[in-house]
Order: sequence, then C-alpha cells, then structure tokens
Amino acid sequence: MSSDNEILWKEYNLNDIVFYDVLWLIERIKSSEMEVVLFGASAEARYALAVLKYYDVDVDYICDSSFERHGTIFCGYKLASPDILLNDVRNVCVFICASYPGPILSTLRLLEVECVYSCVSLFSSTDMKSLSYNFDGIRVGKSDRDIERDVDLYRHEFSKFTNRVSGDGLRLHAIDVVITESCSMKCKDCSNLMQYYSSPKKAELTVLYHTLDKILSVIDYVYELRVLGGEPFMVKNINEVIDKLVLYENVGEVVVYTNGTIVPKGDNLKSLKDKKVLVDISDYGDLSRNYHKLKDSLEENGIRYAAKIPRWTDSGKFVHDGDKTENQLKEMFSNCCVNDVLTLLHGKLYHCPFSAHAANLKAIPDEPSDVIDIDALNKDDLRIELNDFYRKKQYLTACGYCNGRDFNTPDIEVAIQTKNPLPIPILFE
Repeated sequence: MSSDNEILWKEYNLNDIVFYDVLWLIERIKSSEMEVVLFGASAEARYALAVLKYYDVDVDYICDSSFERHGTIFCGYKLASPDILLNDVRNVCVFICASYPGPILSTLRLLEVECVYSCVSLFSSTDMKSLSYNFDGIRVGKSDRDIERDVDLYRHEFSKFTNRVSGDGLRLHAIDVVITESCSMKCKDCSNLMQYYSSPKKAELTVLYHTLDKILSVIDYVYELRVLGGEPFMVKNINEVIDKLVLYENVGEVVVYTNGTIVPKGDNLKSLKDKKVLVDISDYGDLSRNYHKLKDSLEENGIRYAAKIPRWTDSGKFVHDGDKTENQLKEMFSNCCVNDVLTLLHGKLYHCPFSAHAANLKAIPDEPSDVIDIDALNKDDLRIELNDFYRKKQYLTACGYCNGRDFNTPDIEVAIQTKNPLPIPILFE
C-alpha cells in the first residue's frame, strides 16, 4: 500500500523534483523572470540562499508553515505565509527547504503550485564548504562537518521517495555520549549545566556499553558519537570507551570534545590514533592551560583534531516563563541548534543536553515522554520509539525552562568561572 507521501511525489513527478539539471533550471528561472521562493525557514534554507547567490539568483520570498513565525525576520527576509504563492502559482519556483517534505508537499498540492524542486541537486552541484552562510549580519555557528551532515541527512530523507534506500531508514545526526559530569573548569554559563553538579558522577561503563550496543543495533547510521562530559579526559580509562566506539560500523566519526586542560598519555593517547577519531578542542585562552601542549602532542602522533575559539550564547541558565504558548515552545524547539543531537546519560536517551542534565539534576518536572529508558524496551519497540522521538517530537518540557539555544540568542563572555557549584533553582512545586 502506498503512503500519502508516495502518492504526492508521484503526482509531482518525483524524478523531476529531486534529480534535475541545475544549470538548466537556473537558466529557466532567469529567462522567465520567475519568482523564487524557499519553503521552510531552516538550515537548509540558509544553504539554499548561499547556493542560489552563487548562481546569481535572487530569492524573492521565504515562507514557512508556522503561523507564529509569519512576519519575523529570517536571514533578512520577513517570513511569509504559504498563501503568498497564490499571487501567481504559474510564475513561481519553489524550493523545499525541510528535511521532512511530506507536509510541505501537501500544502503545495492544495495551492496548485506547479514548479516545485527539492534542493538535492542544487546542493550536489556546489562545493558547500566554500560558500558563506551569513545573511543579515547573523553569524552561523556551524562547522564544515555540521553542514556536510545536514546536507547528507536532507538528501537521505528525499532519497527515501526514490527507493534508493530503505523507506524506514533511521539515520541520526549525533549522540552525545556523556562519560562524566566532572569538569576541570567550572563555567557559570555552561550550556550543558555542569556548573550545577555538586557531586558529579562518572558513567558506569557496563551500563554505557549495554545501552550503546542496543541503540546502535536498531539504527541504520549515526554521523557522530560525541564523547564529552564535563571534561572527558578526566576519565582515566577513556581509552576503553573510545576503543569501544570506533568498532561500530554504522558510526561515522567519534569526536572527543575537550577544553584543552588535560593532555592524554599512554593508552588514552594511543586510542585517539584511530582514523575515526577527531579531537575537538575549545580554546579558552589562559583557562585552557595545556592547549598548546595538547595540540603539539596530537600533531606529533598524527591524530586528527580541530581547534576553535568558541562562541557562547546565553543558554546555560534556568528560566521559567509560564506564559509561553504551545506555538512558542514549538518555534523555540524548531530553532534550537541541538534539536537533532540526542544525549545518552546514565542509560537513558534524551532529546538535548539541557533536557538530559536538567532532568538528571531534578531541576525540571519529570516528563516520561521526553526520555527513552533504553533498558525498558525490546529492540523492535526501541526502533519505533526512537524514530518517533527523533523525528516527531515538537517540543520538550525542558523548553519551558530554557533560555533558548539558537544563533539569534545574545552572545555572552565565554567561560566565566565560579568557585563553587551554583545552587539549583526551585522552579516548580
């Protein structure tokens, strides 16, 4: 039996929408003076803007299905309702800028828009790493690796409709593998809430391995397993964790996130030499007291690494705005820069690091639908629940206690230290 989405794609001529000659389409747009519309205010829309700019094509409108977002500014554009397409449906070219295209296809069919394309061929035609994604003075906090994964996930979702991959494929962007709550720094604005742990614990490795085995057995692929804490190199036998993670065949990279305070030695250093491993170093100046020693050691041993001066937003504190509407919570979740990064903490899987640590600290109300207890499900049920959890979740209880984590959130000074753990605020009865 065909799904509604499959029927929609057939009505729209699948191959023409997904696989097309980019130069032919660009010439058609320019010669006919068609209006160009991006449907979906998303990372993919930002990428599409950059590629079209490369081809000297101006975008006329960006529209979005969310009523709450209409009239707000995205990349210098005032977001419009899809009804804008009714002005002249035969002289408009729409690019779908969303990873899950079914709802957009439904809307476009109802509006009788004829010229509809995915961005798959558009992205494939260009060196995405060479483009600028800054619009309207807003900086983009995504690395080349993030962009590559976003585009690959987008391509994967569209390829389901071409039968080029399994229709029920489950590919994840990233999983944070939290191996310790301890950190060698105590940043009062840490967005992962390490500043609130007064008695930090390390992961129980037998539990960690059991839950990872189960998760990795029910998904098709994960682009990145992110080893972090706290400071992961505070775990003396971190080599055992890394040696375990690189063995999973359906894992793209194992990335160890560190603040540059500890230089691994012996077996811990040796484990980083695997070709799957990348060490991601945040440079906090004098606070990263072994930054240069760490870089030198990695270079001497031929270990892949990336180093950056981080940008922080005001995302590491608890707030509680009881006046947020459901639509506002949905928009907040949609704009969050980690809404596709799951967090594995003490045998449970959460939808974001704030939700994970806020729940672990008992700082927010318990909400069973915001967490997956890995051990409580068999593999068949886990795959189903994980798929729904990753793809269909619209907001979390934690969103009501978070200050937001998107690239429009105000910048703050990085890594301001506190001598003592911060008290957990009482936000609910």
